[in-house]
Amino acid sequence: TIVITGTNFGSTVASIYVSYGPSSNTNMYAAKECTISVAHTEVRCTSVEGYGTQMSFALTVLRQTSISTPPNFGYGVPLITSITGPQLLNTQGGDTLIVVGSNFGRKRSTSSPQNGAGGGVVISNVGSFALLERDDIALFYGQTTGYENRAVICNVIEHHIKMSCTTAVGVGINHKFRVAAGKQISSASSSPNTFSYKAPVLFSVTGPGSVEASTVGGQEVFITGDQLGPTEMGVDPTIAIPIKVTYGRDG
Repeated sequence: TIVITGTNFGSTVASIYVSYGPSSNTNMYAAKECTISVAHTEVRCTSVEGYGTQMSFALTVLRQTSISTPPNFGYGVPLITSITGPQLLNTQGGDTLIVVGSNFGRKRSTSSPQNGAGGGVVISNVGSFALLERDDIALFYGQTTGYENRAVICNVIEHHIKMSCTTAVGVGINHKFRVAAGKQISSASSSPNTFSYKAPVLFSVTGPGSVEASTVGGQEVFITGDQLGPTEMGVDPTIAIPIKVTYGRDG
């Protein structure tokens, strides 16, 4: 329920129209079931489905429209209830995660800008949403803040409550997840399921430094395997992937 108070609303039988939306389109939504509950001073309406924040309201009575309110209103922030999918993710990406929660908005799909495609800043370590548009739906994840990486594509598959996302290349264990919808970001996930990228698997070690190597060192060693991770991950800013190789009599 939306309650609006003010003056000059007219009698309880007056025809009234209430619209709201972001500054780019304050008529984006039209509230329904609006009635003047207190003559001249109070209106009650029911909100319609939507998403987003920083919205203003305007009220129209007999073709006279009020000045819009400050943009202090909005829909609820997304909330993650559960995440399901393979708990060991491929470092090359491509796994599907199903995210259940609330306030995701209606069915739609968003692909993340890819590195080298001129996407610019998508999200920084301090939470900037410079190029996340209002209609975008996104899943971020990472080990520390939950902002370090972003799924390559997300689809809301059930209005408001369920989305499917495809993981990006990455590494690391025990990732936290956040959903972005309507330029609002959820808290880090509290799902009982933990998600990590798979551990590296070594197939072969070759090169001059692998057999009868010089005690002086400095010789190359070539390692092949699987789940070795990408050279970098994340979307503007990208994060270089540190690699550590150890060796000895016991590995």
